[in-house]
Amino acid sequence: ILKAIETGETVAVYGDYDVDGVSSTVIALELAQQSGAAEAVYYIPDRRSEGYGLHPANMRRIIADGFDTLVVADCGSKDVEAVALARAAGMDFDHHAVEGDIVRLDSLVNPQMDGDAEAKRLCATAVLWCWAWQSHILPESRLAGMLQLAALATVSDCMPLGPLNRS
Repeated sequence: ILKAIETGETVAVYGDYDVDGVSSTVIALELAQQSGAAEAVYYIPDRRSEGYGLHPANMRRIIADGFDTLVVADCGSKDVEAVALARAAGMDFDHHAVEGDIVRLDSLVNPQMDGDAEAKRLCATAVLWCWAWQSHILPESRLAGMLQLAALATVSDCMPLGPLNRS
């Protein structure tokens, strides 16, 4: 993702409609904008008319709009058809996946797959916040403000309040 952003590519952030999805979308969009993406936009599907997930119809629109990189936050783990469309179009792709028959990607940030017990208790927003902190893209003052989003998403997603989530 950083490579795509640093080379001035266009980035689409696709989120989920719950608190964690919207909060993680905000952080991903901020990362793209502050990192020098030529363009960064977001899309959150309508809960009633579209429902949860990364939908093939929406993926076709994103592809038609010519985006180079797609970041999916808090959904998409089982949306194999939509991911296949993005891959066939040559789009770089990253997302937060969970379990079961998941999509296979070159770039995947997911503590559920190889994180320790505490990391597996992070919501999508906290995963992105930690990644932003480790990447040093945003100033610490901006990250401190975004910590409130991670806290809100953690509580709203009913994540266990172990040591990592409490900190």
